Amino acid sequence: MSSNTAPPGRDSRLPMTVAGQIEKARSGDVEAFGALYERHVDMIRGYVMRRAGNRELAEDVVSETFIRALTRIGSFTDGNFEAWLTTIARNLLLDHFRLSSTRLELTVDEVRDVEREAATTQGPEDVLIERLAEHESRSSLARVEKAMRLVAIDYETCLRLRFLEGQTIAQTAQALGRSQGAVKLLQLRATKAVRAALAFT
Repeated sequence: MSSNTAPPGRDSRLPMTVAGQIEKARSGDVEAFGALYERHVDMIRGYVMRRAGNRELAEDVVSETFIRALTRIGSFTDGNFEAWLTTIARNLLLDHFRLSSTRLELTVDEVRDVEREAATTQGPEDVLIERLAEHESRSSLARVEKAMRLVAIDYETCLRLRFLEGQTIAQTAQALGRSQGAVKLLQLRATKAVRAALAFT
């Protein structure tokens, strides 16, 4: 009698071929990771190209995304593999803009709360990335800061600590006197509020 139960260590939500490739890649099978690369590179390239602003940066980010994925494949345990790759690419874009224009930081743990949206649609943090990308050519960072001043004071404070000062969730929680979970929720609501406020700046 057949069973739909997935073997131990395999996420039943993943297609069997992808799950098998991930398991092999975890064991050091380079060919298996190569198959994962071929399966997902176009999706990641499209995601990055829409946000990077130039092809050279996009190709660098795509390459680094898969290098990091290869070195960190052991940390992927379950869930949406595409969302995991997208998170890595998003963090690399944030690192680029943090170094080139302002201190902006987003961690993998924070993105997991909106993981499904990250893989398929534009999330609130993506809007900030796009505005920072525009800043390199049109100095639109001022619009982001102006929009931040239009939202509630606790939202603005959270965003300044997280995105402009580069503080971690733990540091921000300590500064605000809130739990880390509360800060994650506050950040999500704040970024959505800024996205709405950008329409008026």
